[in-house]
Amino acid sequence: MSVCETCGVTFDPKSFNVPRGGRVSVTITADRRDGFDGPIDVELRDLPPGLTATPGRIPAGADTTVLMLAAADDASFERQTASQRSMFSKELRVAGVASLKLVGRAAIDGITVTHEAEMTDPIGVIALAPAPDLVITTTAQQIEVSAGQEVTLTVNVERHNGFTGRVPISVMNLPHGVRVNDIGLNGVMITEQETTRTVHIVVEPWVQAQSQPILVVGRVEVNSPLRDESAALPVQLVIRKAATTASRGR
Repeated sequence: MSVCETCGVTFDPKSFNVPRGGRVSVTITADRRDGFDGPIDVELRDLPPGLTATPGRIPAGADTTVLMLAAADDASFERQTASQRSMFSKELRVAGVASLKLVGRAAIDGITVTHEAEMTDPIGVIALAPAPDLVITTTAQQIEVSAGQEVTLTVNVERHNGFTGRVPISVMNLPHGVRVNDIGLNGVMITEQETTRTVHIVVEPWVQAQSQPILVVGRVEVNSPLRDESAALPVQLVIRKAATTASRGR
């Protein structure tokens, strides 16, 4: 494999907490150069024991995708040390946290090339947090819909640690031409009195047949730079080609 100079990748947030027994989202962004517009496969490698992450793909013509990062109930960073480069180019070693190793792969002119976030890139440091304040789940792991139609997905929330507030919901990783309908002024919201909400996902008629994992994320509204969120397990969205007039009449 060659090193990819046209498909650099970074992620956001750069530094964050993962609750033990919880799941969070990580947004991956492509730094496309020299006109490269093809798909980029991305993954987090060499994760510490107790952490798992989904791989993902930045589609052709797009700049982002979202991965899910999860920590086991008994995950521990007690023996972990993260190495970071300071603004003075000196290596700093920080105990009790971990660094993420992000790798992107793409095929350019028939050759598979890779890009790994280097220490000079804005790579992240993650820490473990106590059990999450909320747990987001969905009622399906796969949903199917034809182009030009809509499909529903029910989202459930469990509140913990005394949290009783409302929960904004985001549906991430939707393909181009796919949207959540009827989101209102505040987006999709599970109010303080609710524990579930059904979202309507609409697919435009021109969207091509494809299959892509989407991620449903709920958030605790806090006045802090550190986010407090929960991601459900990925849901596979299967889009079939639009039905023809003849097939509709059968």
